Amino acid sequence: MALDTYVGFVRAVMVGRDGLHRSVLLDCVEAAGGRDPVSHLTTGNVSFRAESGAAEGVVHELEAGVSSVVGRTTPVILRSLDHLAALVERAPFDGAPHDAPRARLVTMAQHGIGSLELPIVSPRGDYHVFAHEGGDVFSITIDTGGRVQDPGGLIERAVGAPVTTRAWGTIERIVAKLS
Repeated sequence: MALDTYVGFVRAVMVGRDGLHRSVLLDCVEAAGGRDPVSHLTTGNVSFRAESGAAEGVVHELEAGVSSVVGRTTPVILRSLDHLAALVERAPFDGAPHDAPRARLVTMAQHGIGSLELPIVSPRGDYHVFAHEGGDVFSITIDTGGRVQDPGGLIERAVGAPVTTRAWGTIERIVAKLS
């Protein structure tokens, strides 16, 4: 059976902290059944290859492995490389509501988002959630002269399930490296 490439986005970790060194993360992926793991950046992004029907199982075991290392429940949000490449190709930030954002973000849930009334603008105006597709929510942050917050917490409460947020540039770099 053919192997597909997947990216696991480990929520709320930094590689090198809480005992989760790069080698430990890669060992967790291999122990979970993922093949050829590669760690990307320090924000808990790891690619691996697996049979398409086995990827969810790899993620389940990876969550358990990482959680045992860091000492807390640690969700891993899974995306196929094909899915991420298609997102990059569609350029979802071309329609963003501000032409000079501080950051472009994608917040990912493991499964679909359901209904989310858009747009959402924070009370301080520092983030704008403007689009969603499947389990991916697109937002920008704007420098308003104070601390800038991302919308991950708001989206997580709306969805009722764990999410993780990454800079769009991270997604672009991972796709470019793996394609």
